[in-house]
Formats: sequence, C-alpha cells, structure tokens
Amino acid sequence: MTTPLDVIDDPHVPARSSWTVYLSWLLIILCVGYIGFRVFQKSKTGSTAMAAQLELNCRYILGVTKILPTPPEPLIEGLKKQVAMPVDRLIATPVLAEIGKKEAAIQYLDETSLDKLNPAMLKARATLLTIYREGVNGVTKDDALNLENELGWSGRLALTWQMPEDSPQRRDVINAAKRTATTLVAAFVVILILLGLGVVMGIVALVLRLTGTIQTRYVPDLPPLAPYVEGFALFLVLYVGTSFIRPVIERLGIAGLVLMQLAIMATAFWPLLRGVRWGDYRRAVGWHRGTGVFTEIGCGFMGYLAGLPIVALGAAITFALIKFTHAEQPIHPIAGETGGGILGALLLYLAAAVLAPLMEETLFRGMLYHHVRSKLPWVISALLVGLIFASIHPQGWAAIPVLGSIGFILAMIREWRGSLIASMTAHALNNGMLITMLIFATR
Repeated sequence: MTTPLDVIDDPHVPARSSWTVYLSWLLIILCVGYIGFRVFQKSKTGSTAMAAQLELNCRYILGVTKILPTPPEPLIEGLKKQVAMPVDRLIATPVLAEIGKKEAAIQYLDETSLDKLNPAMLKARATLLTIYREGVNGVTKDDALNLENELGWSGRLALTWQMPEDSPQRRDVINAAKRTATTLVAAFVVILILLGLGVVMGIVALVLRLTGTIQTRYVPDLPPLAPYVEGFALFLVLYVGTSFIRPVIERLGIAGLVLMQLAIMATAFWPLLRGVRWGDYRRAVGWHRGTGVFTEIGCGFMGYLAGLPIVALGAAITFALIKFTHAEQPIHPIAGETGGGILGALLLYLAAAVLAPLMEETLFRGMLYHHVRSKLPWVISALLVGLIFASIHPQGWAAIPVLGSIGFILAMIREWRGSLIASMTAHALNNGMLITMLIFATR
C-alpha cells in the first residue's frame, strides 16, 4: 500500500517547491484584486447584463400589477432605485407610464442626462417623448424600429401605449410580463419548499455527523502540493487574460463563453505536466468514482439541499448589503444571453450546468482546496476557497456572501465525499435551476 511518505520519496514526483507556492499565491491575490476592480468599474459604466436584469425587473413589476391589484407607488419607487445609468431611465420609463402617469414619465425623461447617451439612445428618448406627448401615431416606422432595437421589451411596451388590451401587439407584450411575474413567484415558492426540506436534512446531517454516523472521505495528505496551486494560479492568469479579448468573446455570444471555458480548462492538467502521476492526480483532485457514480450523484443532491439554509443566510447578507449600502443588484453576464432560441438555451445549459461545474469544481474544490486543506482545517479551507470563488465571479461585490456560501457548501460536500462527482452534481443543480428560471422568465 502506498503511503504519503512513499509518494514524497518517489523520484517521479516533483518535490515541494516553496518559492513556486509563494509566487502562485502572489498571482492569485493580484488576479483576484484585478478582477474585483474590473467588476467595480463595469458597475459604473453599465453592461448588456445590467440592461437585461433591469428589463427582467420591469417585466416582473408590470406583470404583478396585471395579475394582482397592487398599489403603484411602492413599485415605482422600487423601480427608480434600480436605475443606475441614463440608459436605464429609458428602459424603465414605459413601465412608469403604465403603472403611474404619463406626465411623471415625461418628467423622468426630461431629467435624464443626455451626455452619456449614444445617438441611437438619444433617438429612442425622443421617440418616447413623442409617444407620451402626441401618441403612438406620431412615431415613424424608422423611429419605432430603433426604439425596439435599443430597448427591447420596454420599447415594444411603449409602442403599445394606450392600445386596446385585446390587440395582438398589446396582448403579446403584456403576456410576456405576466409570464415573468408568474415564473419568479413560482420559483420563490419552490425555493421556500426546498429551503424547508433543506433545514430538516441539515439538522439530520448534523446529528449524524456528531454521532459519528457520517464520516468524511476526503484525504488531504496526498503530496506533492505545489503543482496544484501553480495550476490554479495559471488558471486565474488566463482568466484575467481573456478580459482583454472580452469584446471578441462577447461577439460570439454564449458560444464564445463555451470556447473560453474549454480553453481555460486545460490549466487543470498542469500538475500532470509537472510530473504528478495520473493516479495521484485523480485522488488529489477528486476525479474518481468514490463509492459509486450514482451514490455520489445522490449525495450531491442531498448535500446541496442540506446546505440551502447556509446559502439562504448568505443571500440574506447580500440583500442587507444591497438595502443598506445601495449596492447594485447581483448581475451575471449570462443574464443577457437567454434569448437565443433552442440552440441558445442548449448552449446555456452546456456552459452553466455542464462545463462550469466540471471546470470550477476541478480547479476550486479539486486543486485549490487540496492545496489549502493540507495546511488548514476544513472549515477555514472551505471559507477561503469559497471567498476566492465568489470574488472572481462578475456579479458584483454585494454578491460575495451568497456566492461564497455556495462555494462553502460545495467544499463541504467535497470534504464529505472525497469525489468531485457529488460537488459537481450540486453545482450543476444550482446553475441548472437558475438557467431554467431565467429562460422561462424571459421568453
């Protein structure tokens, strides 16, 4: 039987290299800091995802008013608080006109700063003013096309201003808002049910762990350790590097994201290039069957549900940060990629529910966690890896508590099972549910 000391003494395995470990951690810190700075800067300049998030909120607000009798004033104030950029005012104006008064919508447009609007948006603003001052009949076909191209659903809503409710155009745009509201409310109910189930399962799991019935299967003592943190640092360097070609990737849409994921995934094999043997690599990062593929998949489901109360706590902290610091709502770039039809939906699932779990679990809960866990207790290791995991995601700084809690749960599952199959399953379940909700809410 091979022991950890045998592995250290094996001439085919690279020795521990402290200087490469220090250099790797320096690169990790620099990359995480740079990513955080870029996310902060982007929150000040706007993005396609931010516009998509605002449109989703607009659809939800209007849908709620069409389904249930709702006082408009709180909704109007809530919507205005979500507006960060001048272009956001144009997206929100048609909803303000619908649930409020057209005079308030006109005043809102008049107060919009013009210096940050491009020519197409300036034209869209003028078209909105024409609609609410003179009516839709005063809008030319060219102006209507520009309005719809620039504002999407909000533009179509404005073009149906004061149309009969049973007209096809009006009915389509209002039904879209109702679907969004219904989907989000249904998703909230499902989350509450799963959270209740998770509380019960979490209590049971805690009792079983304290009584020794549940044993952890992760083995932290599998050297060498340096190649794993080196590979993770290389991943972050490449991840940052892709930010400089982001316009090219974004032009390819979700297909560009898939290609980027596949390219970056190659960094997971760095330990093999450094001489780590395949069998040792698989045990260290968790690329093995554990107690059986289907058993590990089931444990991934159960672990995710049992961890939902912790995720709910993280979400509550994120909500408090948004409320009391006026931070922007967490936004993921994928929010702007849900309108690509069946092929687009399949690519979304591939990117978010297949490739992301495979890549991120291998790199975070496999390579990085294995390196950190060799030095620190599992709770501290899970918190540190979860913090780095949350920090490099582009949803904004306020999302770090909720994303970090998800990363913590995934690390906890890795500690419990040893195999990455369980944490990959939990990750895929989390992302798959989010993508499904977005697709149904925005179709």
